[in-house]
Amino acid sequence: MWRQGKIFYSTYLPKTFKKQGGLSPIMKCDICRNEIKETFLKKPIGTFIKDGKGKRHPVCFECQAKLGNDKERMLEKL
Repeated sequence: MWRQGKIFYSTYLPKTFKKQGGLSPIMKCDICRNEIKETFLKKPIGTFIKDGKGKRHPVCFECQAKLGNDKERMLEKL
């Protein structure tokens, strides 16, 4: 917790970020439920696909390679 003026900035962080000890939440694949690895710049190694409603679903690199780049096959597995 650090202070600038009268505002305590740690009180504004969501509880899930505090439990993980960092500012980036752990992302999991929606198909296999494994943790998605990140590069050193915190970019996910994988992709996002959108369903018919426009909701984004993260997919890991392994599932993407296993199912091919066919969006319809990935959406069936969700």
